[in-house]
Amino acid sequence: RYGFKDPQKLEWERILHDLVAYPQNENGFMIGATVPFARSHRHWSHLLMVWPLHMLSVEQPDNKELVEKTLTHWLTVEGGKQIFGWSSAAASLLYSSMGNGDKALEHLRAHHNNKKFVMPNTMYIEGSPVIECSLFAAKSLQDMLLQSWGDRIRIFPAIPAEWKEASFHDLRTEGAFLVSAERHNGKTDWVRIKSLEGAPCIIRPGFTGTFLSSLPSLKIHKVEDGLFELSLKKGEEVTLYQRPGNVMPKNH
Repeated sequence: RYGFKDPQKLEWERILHDLVAYPQNENGFMIGATVPFARSHRHWSHLLMVWPLHMLSVEQPDNKELVEKTLTHWLTVEGGKQIFGWSSAAASLLYSSMGNGDKALEHLRAHHNNKKFVMPNTMYIEGSPVIECSLFAAKSLQDMLLQSWGDRIRIFPAIPAEWKEASFHDLRTEGAFLVSAERHNGKTDWVRIKSLEGAPCIIRPGFTGTFLSSLPSLKIHKVEDGLFELSLKKGEEVTLYQRPGNVMPKNH
């Protein structure tokens, strides 16, 4: 995409060609080919390819079932005795990547409600302050609202059923886009997206049925059900909306 001519290219290609499948057993992914995940531990290193790397797409049904089994085993083996506060924030992120908003919220609350490690100002303490844990929790919340891994933007991908109203303004995504959106009564009302660099824009707006565009001339290509490619140019902005009477939202 960027035309890099890196001297390590051949070695990277060799590594990719020789990669083996992720080792797994009856409990899901293993730590290594001969090392099962058999004891409770606060880290999810055997799930890094799911989050944050997104090398394995949980949007494929077979993978999702395998990830769910692995995630459940990680949280429950030996009664989950080593699952500390920030492990719950990580679990929230993993569930968000799978589109499970109810579980994402459950584990985000478990993180914040852990009074042993999480302070009222959200700082995490294990003897001394640990800043990445509160950042994890903030990221957990953001991933319920917006995700952009795998070359596509997902609007409200993991909203809990109890959140009937939600909105966000000018969050940045991969591909250099600024995105805003709002939903009412459990349905997406409108999505605004501005392209800062003119990169390919593939978006899952989360509408039910047809929707309208503030740029009638904009080419919108349906990639698959619920997924669309927008031909946005650098600096161009569009609002996609689906409202009663299909009226363009004011002050959006």
